[in-house]
Formats: sequence, structure tokens, C-alpha cells
Amino acid sequence: MDLNTEMQTAYDPDVTLEHTPTWAVGVVCIVFVAVSILVEASLKHLSRYLERTNQKPLQETLHRMREDLMMLGFLSLFLTASRNSLTRICIPQRLTNYMLPCSAEAPPSHGVLMPNRADSDNEAQMCVQGKVPLMSIESIHQLHIFIFVMALVHVFYSCLTMILARLQMRGWGKWEEEYWQQDAIRDSFKMSRQNSFVTDRTQHPWTSKAWFQWIDSFFRQFYRPVKQSDYLTLRLGFVKNHNVGPKFNFLKYMMQTMEEDFKVIVGISASLWVFVIVFMLLNIYGWYTYFWIAFLPLLLLLVVGTKLQHIMTILAIEIANSNTLIGEPIKPRDELFWFSRPHLMLHLIHFILFQNSFELAYFFWLWATYGIDSCFLENRSFVYARVVLGFFSQVLCSYATLPLYALVTQMGTTYKKAMFKPPIEKALQGWHHKAMENRRKRMSGEKADALMVKGRGSLPKSPLGPGSSPSPSPEEAFEAELTSAPKRRKLEPR
Repeated sequence: MDLNTEMQTAYDPDVTLEHTPTWAVGVVCIVFVAVSILVEASLKHLSRYLERTNQKPLQETLHRMREDLMMLGFLSLFLTASRNSLTRICIPQRLTNYMLPCSAEAPPSHGVLMPNRADSDNEAQMCVQGKVPLMSIESIHQLHIFIFVMALVHVFYSCLTMILARLQMRGWGKWEEEYWQQDAIRDSFKMSRQNSFVTDRTQHPWTSKAWFQWIDSFFRQFYRPVKQSDYLTLRLGFVKNHNVGPKFNFLKYMMQTMEEDFKVIVGISASLWVFVIVFMLLNIYGWYTYFWIAFLPLLLLLVVGTKLQHIMTILAIEIANSNTLIGEPIKPRDELFWFSRPHLMLHLIHFILFQNSFELAYFFWLWATYGIDSCFLENRSFVYARVVLGFFSQVLCSYATLPLYALVTQMGTTYKKAMFKPPIEKALQGWHHKAMENRRKRMSGEKADALMVKGRGSLPKSPLGPGSSPSPSPEEAFEAELTSAPKRRKLEPR
């Protein structure tokens, strides 16, 4: 009897640090500190490698990811520090019967991260009769674990997305190399590939029908979403529209712009946190929100992929309907995109990828915390369908839709800043500042002349005569500087 009492005392789950051996505290601290230092050193080493290899966009992406992880860490720390205060907030007991995620009759489940043990916190004793705590310490602990799992899955999904997208775009490198192998046949090569682009997308007699264009674009995103003729035709249109020079590396530029866009994809914005909160509010027993919400990212993904394919079809139809020869390049413009905003699709892709990572993290958290027999996962067919849809959406978005977005969005009116290397970008900024300074000097000189002439009682005359045009605007001055500057120094991206 005494032995049993001693064993129960030795394994008391409520023991505090006052009665915990110092060697046990030291061992736990050593493990956590060592893991933290290892992770921090790995991130620093990766950042230095990206800096050494001159991959600034990826370095900024890594910095953004570290900021998001730091925010999740602060959120986790805040939950830990305020859990006692949260348990002292009491609410009427009748309110706990509304919007339950599981049936009130369902027995509690236990998984790997939540062993089956007696509840010894006694939070209910802190509230008066008829009231209960807003959240128990155990539920706060489970929410804490969910934040940790969501951070890990988000980092994993972000890395997987970047790897698959770059893998797909590296396959286009042979098209870029093939284009530059033989200068003598390059012009005929352009025309033949552009002819293939037009023929492939306009050969069906129903191509002129809008409904057929959308149906055809929908199915094109699943099998070879980008063909060689698509790539080379859009490449020709970009080079001709922006006049970037004959040795412009279009594939390298696209990969740089995709790396710039990836800084947006890896982040967790305030709107995405709002979505997480709304999902948790609507995760009510009998609504099957976890299953139905899975169709939202898949639906958006199919819509975005269809729209991107439809833009290429529209460009092919415009070439086919033009009165010029096939060699005429396409005409990129923002009006091809929704609301004339090509960047809008990037935010949709961002939401799709975050939604997939969030729901996969939610599934793993439920499985590890409550077990596969939990009431959250009682409908196995819904759960398995959700996991399959999530992985399908992730692979399709990373390997097909995101590279397709990187290619088609180059058909906008303006180029992205990744076209220029830092020295060239600084030169452009210097020209802009110089043009604005010259404009201000001219305006101040004209005002001084006007005041002098006004004091003499006559109006100032234009130094160029009665037929002279007004002074150029700052934008016109900037354009003039850009036009004249390359004559002094030819600047072409390599």
C-alpha cells in the first residue's frame, strides 16, 4: 500500500518546477536550445548561400518565411502566457451547447499528442455556479499544437511549390537553347512555331464560338499546358513589345519574376488569417465544412488555369484574324486579364496554396491529437476524398498553373522590375531623378523670367517663338532621358 502511494506521488502530473530535479530541467533545456540553434544556423547558412549565388529574390523569400514563423512563434508564446487568464473568463454554461464541432454524446478521443489522462486542472472551480471557463487549459494546449503543425506544413508546402515550379520551367530551357542554336534559320523558325501556335488553337471549326473557347481552354490545362509553340510565340511577342534586345534570356527573366512573386505566395496575410478564423467558426457538427471547403481551392485553381489558357487562345485568334503574315508578333496588353490586373491571379494562387497547406495541417493535427477514430474524422470517405483533392490541387498548381502564370502574365502591358539587374535599375532611377531635377530648374527659371517681365509691364514671350509647344511634363522628360541615355551606353539584360 505504501509502495503504491509512493509510485502515485512520483508520477504526479501536477508536480511543479519546485519539485522537479534540476538535471531533468537541464536536459530538456539543452535539447530545445540545441534544436533551435541548429534550425537558426541552417537558415543563416541558406541565406548566405543565396546571397553568395546572387539569388536576391529567393533570399527575400526566405526572409519573409522567417518573419511568418516569428509571427507564429509570438502567437504561440502569447497563448502560453495568457492561458491562465483565459481560463478565468467565465461564460454561462448554456452557451457551450451551441456550435459544437462534435456531437455532445460523442466520447472524447485521444491521440499521440493528447494521451488519455484524468483532468486535474479544475478550471470549473474558478467560476461560480452555472458558469464555465471560456476555454480549458487542455483546449488551449491543443490550439497551441495546431499552430505549430500549421507552421511546419506551410513551410513544407512552400518549398514543395517552389521545387515543382522550377522543375517544370527548367524543362523549357531546351526550347530557349534550341532557338539560339542556328542563327541562319531563326527567322523561319519563328514563323513555323508561331504558325503551329495559331493552328493548334484555331484549327477546330468551332473556335470562333466563345463557349467552345472556354471548354477547350479548360481541358488544355491538364495535358501539356505549355507547348514549345506557345512558349516561343509568347517569347517573340514579349521581345518585340518591350524591345529588349536580341540576346535577352527570356527564360531566366521569367524565373526571376516567379521568384519575385514567390515572396507573396509564402506569406500569411491578414485576409488569410480571417479565412482561418471563419473556417473554425463554421466547423460545426453536421455541416461537414472540412469536406466542402476542399472544393473551393480546386474550383479557383481550375478557373485560373482556364483563364490563362483562354488568354493564349485569344492571342492566337487575333493573329489568325489579322491581315498580316503569320510572322506578325502578338500584342500583349493588360486588358486580356481580369479587371486589367494580371497581378490579381497571383493573389488567387496564393490563397489556393495556403488553403491546401492549412487543410492538410488541420488533418494531421486532428489525426495526431485525437486519433483516426475522432468525431472530427468520423466520415472516412469524406476525409480520404479531401486528402486526395488536396494533393491533386497542390501538384496541379505547383507543376502546371504557377509556371503557366509566370509565362502568360508576361503578356501584360508593362514588364516587371526583374528585367533589369540592380546596376541597370539604379541607372534608370538616376535618369529619372536627373530628368525631374532638370524639369524643376526649367520651371524655376521660367518663373523668374516671368516676374522680371511682369515688373516691366509686359508679358513674357516664349524663347522658341509663337509656335513653340509647352514645356514637357515630368513623365515626358523621363521618357526623353530614357530614349537618349541608351545612345551613350547600350544597356541590355544578359
